[in-house]
Amino acid sequence: MKGLSIIIAAFILVFGTFASRGANLDRISAQTGMPVATLQGERASTGLGWGELENAHLLANALAANGSNLTFNDLVAMHQVARALQRCMARGQLTLAEATPLG
Repeated sequence: MKGLSIIIAAFILVFGTFASRGANLDRISAQTGMPVATLQGERASTGLGWGELENAHLLANALAANGSNLTFNDLVAMHQVARALQRCMARGQLTLAEATPLG
């Protein structure tokens, strides 16, 4: 009986996790105006998480609405450069003074 309760609890936990991911993805798609398939492809190709993808698309949309030429791809590239610099700094291979352009 106890084993059955554990199996049922595990099933509910796994099913709830997949259902909530789908709901979040649908919400992100509705907010950003991007199809779900596009978001899934971007996540796979960029390595960004769902929240990072959402933020990048929302920022790109806001920038475009204000006349900026920065695109989603530009924002992702800047984010990836920042991640690389952060890793170098964490390893002690680079200091903030070296990473910050002067003048």
